[in-house]
Amino acid sequence: MQECHGKYLYFLDSDDKITYDFFDEAVNKMESLNLDVLTFNASSFMDGKPLSSELNADNYVRTLPENISDPILHFLQTEQFRSPVWLYFYRFEFITRNKLTFKEGILHEDELFSLIACVTAQKTAFTNKSYFERRVRENSIMTSKKTFKNSQSYLEVFRESALWYNDFRAHHNAQYAHAVIKRIATFYLWALRGAIERNELNKFRRIAVPNILLIFRYVKLKNALTIILPKQFSKFLSS
Repeated sequence: MQECHGKYLYFLDSDDKITYDFFDEAVNKMESLNLDVLTFNASSFMDGKPLSSELNADNYVRTLPENISDPILHFLQTEQFRSPVWLYFYRFEFITRNKLTFKEGILHEDELFSLIACVTAQKTAFTNKSYFERRVRENSIMTSKKTFKNSQSYLEVFRESALWYNDFRAHHNAQYAHAVIKRIATFYLWALRGAIERNELNKFRRIAVPNILLIFRYVKLKNALTIILPKQFSKFLSS
C-alpha cells in the first residue's frame, strides 16, 4: 500500500472478476454518504466446474434489515462478518490516517486487517448487490490442505487483534465490545481446532502458552482450558 495514491482503495486479484458498474456505483455511494468503508456481496465460480457444497457461493451473500444503521455490528452479531478484502471498498485517507497495514509473514492476514479496518471505521454502509466474482482454484490458500502454518497464523491473528482491542475497546459500548470479542475469540478457536484435527496440539501448545493471559481474557474458559487439559476439554470446544 506504500505505492498507492488516490482517493479510494480496492484490492482485486488478477484472476477474479468485478462487475462493469462496480467502481462508478461504489464511488457514488462513498461520495454521497461520506463513507470510510463500503461493503457488498459476492459470488464464487470455478472454471468449467460446478461449485461443491464446501465452497458454497452463498458464503459471501449477506442480508441487512432496513432498520439497521451499523452493518458491521450487525454482521458481527449475526456471524455474517466476512474477512476477504475484496468485499470492501475503502477511503484511502481513512486507511492512511489510521495507519492500517497487513501483517506480513502469515496466512489469513485479511482476517486481521478487515476486522480492525471495519471496527475502526466511523461511517460504513452495505449494499446487497454482488459486485465481485471469486474464482475458486485448486491448491489455493483456502482450498489446499491445511497445515500447522494455518493454526500458527490464526493464533497470530488472535494475538494481534486482542492486543489492538485492549486499547480500542474504550470506544465501544458493551454490546459492540461483546461482538468484537467473540470474533477475536473465534480466531483462537480456529487455530486450536485445526491443531487438534491434525494431532498437533503439543506443537501448538508451545506457541500458545506465551499468550496465555490474552487467551484467558478473550476466550471462553472451557476453550482456554483445552490448551492445558486437552483430554478433558477438547470435546467441549464451542464458539
